[in-house]
Amino acid sequence: MQCTIVLEFDNGDGGETKRVELMRFHRTIEEPTPGDVGLSLAEGKSLLNCVQQEFVVEQIDRFRAARRSCLICGVQRRLHDNIVRS
Repeated sequence: MQCTIVLEFDNGDGGETKRVELMRFHRTIEEPTPGDVGLSLAEGKSLLNCVQQEFVVEQIDRFRAARRSCLICGVQRRLHDNIVRS
């Protein structure tokens, strides 16, 4: 059995959805022992760490995109060390 954990981010407006593959797990189904059922503690911690990291990255990206426009005139501000070409 193979399981892929995917995190999806959307704006709730039916627009584009960003998908991030977090982890893949592979389990054999022949004679599992009681300790082989579900996720191990290490796998659970690793999965939670991946979710937290991707969540923070997405939140920061959205915050930066929202703050890039000038609040007064609405023009996109330049990014540091980037040349804006028209």
